[in-house]
Amino acid sequence: PGIVGWQTDNEYGCHDTTLSWGPEDLKSFKRWLRLRYQSTDQLNEAWGSVFWSMELASFDDVALPNLTVTEPNPATRLDFWRFHSDQVAAYDQMQCEIIRKHSPGRWITHNFMGFVSDFDHFKVGDNLDLASWDSYPIGFVEKFPFTEDERTRWAETSHPDIAPYHHDLYRAVGKGRFWVMEQQPGPVNWAPWNPVPKPGMVRLWTWEALAHGADVVSYFRWRQAPFAQEQMHAGLNLPGLDEWSPGGKEAMQVSEELAVLGALPETSQAPVALVFDYQSYWSTMIQPQGKDFRYEELCFRWYEALRHLGLNVDFVRPSASLEGYPLVVVPCMTEVTEAAQVALDKANGVVVIGARTGSRDRNFRIPENLPPGPLGTLTGNRVIQVSSMRPRLSDGVSGAVSGHAIRWREYVETSASVLATFDNGDPALTEKDNVLYLACWADAGLLAEVLELATKKAGVATLRVPDFIRIRRRGDLVFAFNYGTEDYTLPEGAVPVLGEMVLKPQAIAAWRG
Repeated sequence: PGIVGWQTDNEYGCHDTTLSWGPEDLKSFKRWLRLRYQSTDQLNEAWGSVFWSMELASFDDVALPNLTVTEPNPATRLDFWRFHSDQVAAYDQMQCEIIRKHSPGRWITHNFMGFVSDFDHFKVGDNLDLASWDSYPIGFVEKFPFTEDERTRWAETSHPDIAPYHHDLYRAVGKGRFWVMEQQPGPVNWAPWNPVPKPGMVRLWTWEALAHGADVVSYFRWRQAPFAQEQMHAGLNLPGLDEWSPGGKEAMQVSEELAVLGALPETSQAPVALVFDYQSYWSTMIQPQGKDFRYEELCFRWYEALRHLGLNVDFVRPSASLEGYPLVVVPCMTEVTEAAQVALDKANGVVVIGARTGSRDRNFRIPENLPPGPLGTLTGNRVIQVSSMRPRLSDGVSGAVSGHAIRWREYVETSASVLATFDNGDPALTEKDNVLYLACWADAGLLAEVLELATKKAGVATLRVPDFIRIRRRGDLVFAFNYGTEDYTLPEGAVPVLGEMVLKPQAIAAWRG
């Protein structure tokens, strides 16, 4: 009677546990391929196996796409990734069915991990009643491909968007409901460097999770273990003692503040939808074309730029309805499925589409009508060729927006209006009806201008904030968080119900608005 809910397994994909290369994997992969393709003729056609004379006469001839002389077929690798993603979802579903049979009436969750995209979290989320995730903001600074200057700057606070990015992602995976199952309460033990968070950060992270809609914030762990592998991992209590750690004292402070503030309002739909696609992560990992093209980093930078404008952001899966969002951003979606195309066609707000969208079909082929494939009519564009740029190479962009293309740029033929061009006069930003297309990986300045232009076209109000401040709205409550080293004065008219008008470093405030 004391059990209210269940967590399946623990941190799927953490420690590189999604992809596996054993005999049982090969056996199951062959079975998965038989169900998907029915015949080797269809399989060979889908994979383009005629290239390098790799046609298969039988499903028994299928090999794992790893121990090859040179690179394996990218279509094979994508199917292998899809197969493993399906295996994770099926494994989770098996657990959920057992729980619902023997413990009916209890909710079920899974604690996802940060910056793990090896499987489709949305498909796992379909099995669950709510999502949860393990928030280690400082540890993830070392895991994400930040610059060394960024890592040094945010070493003791975390980057201001690491935790919020995942809160918003897992709120979507949980269909509107999420927990923080493990909140970092102090230094951890598993990153290359494990600094002590600055005083106030455990409190800030806790309030930030609540501001983003978390139902519960749970800390890992209750008491620091004096032994074994995680003995350097902080807890709410000191090792072997019934004595609060510094992080434990901050957690208690939040508990007291919540008691005074009362129940928090419900979360509401954000003005911006960010379309996040796990398959695009796999596709660009398989074929980056440029060494530093990382899908997850691209999405993070778009999210960061939107948050600099003081905006709430909802993550949505590619097939989700986009109706009702004034602004929709698609940083990259390599395969545009029929469901995704329908969703974008029906979007009644401004849509911003990024490079490499529609660049492959379901079999990893370049579309016959060239990228962006199914979105060619919607955007008015055809991508003739692409260029990946090594560090310190860039291409200037000017016009309605200005800045530089870095890492990636496309050579586009267009029937749409051209809002900005590259240095050679080629289209860099186009507009057709309510759809903008950005034909490059934009540097921070260019991306900020593109998204600010889009918000103006969409009629979305913004509040530009310093890069160390973040704003989040939950119902009629507005929260501000200071990750920096300077004071920040709240917007004129704010009357804090929590915190002060002058927001000190590592402090938070909330007001009605």
